[in-house]
Amino acid sequence: MIRPTDLSAASDPSGSSAATGPSGGSAASGRSARRARSARSAGFGPAGSPAKIQRFRHEAGKDPSLALLRAVEAGARNEVPVLLADLDDRARRALLPELKRLREDGTVTSDTRRAAYLAAAGCHTGAVACATWLRRSFTYEQDPYLVSAVLVGRPAEFLTTVVERLAARTDMRRWDWQLLRTLADLAHHPLPLTEATGAQWQAEAYERHYTRCAHRPRQRRRGESAAPHPDLSTPCGGLLAALREDPLTPRMLPHLIDTPELTGQLVWAACQQGEHLVDTWHGTYAALAAEGVLDRAGLIASTLTVLLRGTWPLNGVRFCVALLRALDLTADERAARTADWTRIAADAPSVAAGYAQEVLRDLWDTGRLTTVQLAETARGVFFRTEKQLVRAQLSWVEAALRRDPKDTAPVLLPTLGDVFGHTDTALQQRALRLAGRHLRHAGPAARDDLAAAAVLLRPGLLATAADLFDAPELVPDRPGPGAPAPHRDTLPEPRTPAPLPPPPHSAEEFAAEFASVLTAELRQRVTSGPYEWALDGVVRLAHQDREALAKALEPVAQRHSGWLDGTNWRLYGGFGLLPLLAAVTGRIDASDLRRARRATEHKNCPHTRFSHPWRRRLAEITALIVTGPVPPLLLAAPSRDSGALDPDDLLHRLDTYRAEGADPAPADFDIALLRLRRPADPAVHATRARALGTPAGRRLADWLTTPPPPAPAPERTVLRIDDHQTRPLMTDAPSRPLAKALPALPGIGDGHRPGDRWCGCLHGSARHWISLHPDRPDTLAVHLLPLLASSAVYTDRNETGILLTLAEAPGPPGPALHLALAYGLSVRHTDDRLAVVDAVLTLAARDTLDAARLGADLAALLAQGAVKANRVADGLATLVSAGAPVTAWSIGAALLPPLLTADTPPPRGTGDLLAALAGGAEAGGARQEAPWLAGLAARRGSSRLITEARRLHEALTG
Repeated sequence: MIRPTDLSAASDPSGSSAATGPSGGSAASGRSARRARSARSAGFGPAGSPAKIQRFRHEAGKDPSLALLRAVEAGARNEVPVLLADLDDRARRALLPELKRLREDGTVTSDTRRAAYLAAAGCHTGAVACATWLRRSFTYEQDPYLVSAVLVGRPAEFLTTVVERLAARTDMRRWDWQLLRTLADLAHHPLPLTEATGAQWQAEAYERHYTRCAHRPRQRRRGESAAPHPDLSTPCGGLLAALREDPLTPRMLPHLIDTPELTGQLVWAACQQGEHLVDTWHGTYAALAAEGVLDRAGLIASTLTVLLRGTWPLNGVRFCVALLRALDLTADERAARTADWTRIAADAPSVAAGYAQEVLRDLWDTGRLTTVQLAETARGVFFRTEKQLVRAQLSWVEAALRRDPKDTAPVLLPTLGDVFGHTDTALQQRALRLAGRHLRHAGPAARDDLAAAAVLLRPGLLATAADLFDAPELVPDRPGPGAPAPHRDTLPEPRTPAPLPPPPHSAEEFAAEFASVLTAELRQRVTSGPYEWALDGVVRLAHQDREALAKALEPVAQRHSGWLDGTNWRLYGGFGLLPLLAAVTGRIDASDLRRARRATEHKNCPHTRFSHPWRRRLAEITALIVTGPVPPLLLAAPSRDSGALDPDDLLHRLDTYRAEGADPAPADFDIALLRLRRPADPAVHATRARALGTPAGRRLADWLTTPPPPAPAPERTVLRIDDHQTRPLMTDAPSRPLAKALPALPGIGDGHRPGDRWCGCLHGSARHWISLHPDRPDTLAVHLLPLLASSAVYTDRNETGILLTLAEAPGPPGPALHLALAYGLSVRHTDDRLAVVDAVLTLAARDTLDAARLGADLAALLAQGAVKANRVADGLATLVSAGAPVTAWSIGAALLPPLLTADTPPPRGTGDLLAALAGGAEAGGARQEAPWLAGLAARRGSSRLITEARRLHEALTG
C-alpha cells in the first residue's frame, strides 16, 4: 500500500520541498522520506504498481475515465491516485454517479467498494461535498494516506475547508482522527481544536503512555519464582515522555482544560500502575509548566476560570483543584487573585470551595487578607449547606475574633446571622454562643442585625436569642388556657382521573398521534391512557376503512423500518404497537404471529400475572387485523386514564357489537371485566346487560351480580442476598377463583415470589400494567419491590414515578404499597425521591395513608440496613417543607421508638433523621411523652445525634 511521499511538496504551489505542518507533522522531511522508503520496500513505488497502471490504461484505450473505472472494479486502491491524476474536474464530476453506485452496490467485492470510495473522494470538486463524503463513508478499512494521495494538488483553501469540516464532527473515531491529522499535514493547516480532536489526542497520548508503562521493570513478590508485577517503587514517567515528544502538546493541553467534557476525563486517566505525581495528568501539567512548555500563568488563569464558572462537571472541578495543588502557587500568585478565591469559596462545588478556603486562610495568617475581605468570605461560606465548610469557617472567624475582638467584632459578628438559618442545629448553637461571647465588642448595629436574623433559629433557641439580643419579640406569645388548636397539613388536591380523548375521526388525524405514542413506547415512556387510545383507534379505523388507515400509517412504518424489517419487531419485546403497525401495513402474516407468540409467552418471566394477559390481548388484536374480521371497537378500552372502565360504557359497546353482529374477542372481553368498576346498584346494570340477549350480555350480568374474586393478601418475606444482607419483600399467593373466572387470560391468577429470576419486561411495561388491576394497586407493588429495594442501596435508577400512579389508583393502598414507599424514600437521586414524596402526599390527601405502617416499615428496613437513614431523612424533610409536618411526624412517631430502643446502635445517619423529624414536630406542634428518647437526649456530648435528640425532646415535651 502506497504512502503519500512528498505530498506536501506536490501540493505546494511555490514548489517548496521542506515545510513543517502546524499540526505537528513534517511535510517533506524525515517522515515523508521514511514513508517513501517503506512503500518501495513493500514492492510499490510512491504511485502504485507501474505494471498495473499500464495494464489498466491499455485495457481502456485512450479513455482515462474508463481506466480509473477498471482499477476501481478490480479493487486496485493503490493505483487509483495515479489514474485519478489523469482526469480534469469535468471528467471527475462525470464519474461521480457511477462511483457512488459502486460504493453502495452490495453485489461487488469489498475491495471494489473501498476503491470506489477512494476514487469518489478525489472526484468531488467542491470542498464541502468532499468533506461530507469523507465524513459519511470513511471507515477503519480505509487508509488515510491514500485519501491524502487523491487530494494532492487541491488548493490550500479546499484542503482547509475539508479539515475544518472533518474536525467539526462530534462522533470522531480513531480512524477519523488519523485521517484528520494526515489531511492537516497536507494542508499546512493548524489542527482545529474541538471536543472531538481533544478527546482523540488525549486517548492517543495515553495509549503511548500505557505502552511505556507496560515495559516497566518487574519485581518479584514473596513466594513467586518469577517477577510478573511492575515495580511501583519508582514513577513510570511514560505520560510525561509521550507529551514531551508530541508537537501538539502546547496547544492541546490548555484546550483540554477549556473543554468541559474533556477536563473530567483527566481525573481517571492517571497511571493505574502507580500513584506517583508524575504519572498523573495534573502532575504532568505541572512538570511541563516548570519546563516552560506550558504557560504557567495561563494555566492558573484557565483553571480558576473553570472553578468560577460553576458549570463544569464535578470531575473536571476535581482535576482543576488537583492541578492547582500540583502547581503549588506562590504567596504572590495567591494574593493576586483574592477576589477569585472569595467567589470560589462562596459558589463553587465543595471540593473547590474547600481549597479556596485553605488559600484564603493562608493569606489571612500571613497578613495578606483584611478583615473586610474575611467578612465577605464568611458571608459566602455561611450561606452554603455543607456542614464541613461552615464548621471550618466558624473556627476561622472564632480565631479572628479571639485575636483582636475590638477591631474585628463589629465587622465579623453580623456574618454569624447567616448561620442562624442553617439546617444543622449544632451549627446554629455554635454561632449563637460565639455571638454572645463577643457581643459586647460590637455596636448596636451589629446587635440589631443579629436580632433580625435570629428569627431563622429553631424554636428551642429563640428564648436564648431573645435574652441575648434584648429582642423579646422573638419569643411567640404563649397560648391561652385550653387545648391548643390542632395543626393541619397543607395537602394538594387529589387528582381526578381524566377521561380518555374521543375516538379519532380520520386516519390522517390519527396517524400523527399514533406516531407520537409509538415513539413514547420505544423510549419506554408511554402511559396507559394514550396507549389504550391508540389501540382502540387502530381497531376502529381498520374496521371502517382498512386501506385508508394503511395509507395514512405507511410513512410511520417507513420511519421505523429498522424495527419492522425481519424479526426485529419480535425481538423488541413481544407484542405492542410495532406488530400492530406491521399488521396494518401488510408486513406480517399469521405465521409470523404464531412464531412471535411462542417466543414471547415464556414461563421464565416472574410477572406472568401481567405480562401474559397483556401480550395475549395484543396478539389477539394483531391477529384480528391480519386475518379478520376486525371488530368495530375494543371492549376493554378504559373510560379514564386510571384504567377503570365504566359499566355504562361497556354496555354501550356490547350493544354496538350486537348491532354489528360481532363476537367479542375472548382476551379483550376478559380484560374489560377485570377493569370494570363496580356500580352502586349492580342489579340495574345486570338487567340492562341481560336485555341485550347475547352471551356476552348474560356473562356481564353474571359478573355484576356475583361477588368479585377475592384477592390474596400479600405476605411479608425476607430475601437473603448474602451472609450479611437481607431484604424484606412481599409474596403473593395464586388466585384460582380469578383464573377460573377469566379463562382467556393466561397467568392472571398466578402469584409472585421474589427470587433470582430476571426479565426486563417490568421496566417498559409497568406504566400500563396498573390498568389491568386499577382496583388493586398492591398487586403491582409486590412486583416493584425487588427493583426499589435494589435502588435503595445501590446506584440503580429504577423509575419511582409509578408509585405516584399507584397512589392515584382508585383501589385502596395495602402493605405492599407502603413497603414500596419505604424503599422509595431511600433511592439515591433526589428527583426520584421527590416522586415518592408526591405519592405520600397523594395518599395523605386522600386520607388513605397508613402513617404508622409506613413508619414501622422504615424502622424495620433501617434496622436491617436495607435503606439509608440520610436519604430517608431527606425525604421526610421534604415532606415538612412541602406543608405536611403532621404527616411527617406521624411517620416518625412510629419509626423512632423501635429504632432507638433496639439492642444495636442506631444506624449511621440517625442524626439527620432526628433533625428532619424535629423540624416536623416543631412545625406541626406535636406534643407527647417520649420515654424512648429521654435517655439519648440526656447524654452528654455535642454530636449531631445527641444534639438533635435534645432538640426533638424539647419540641415534644414543651
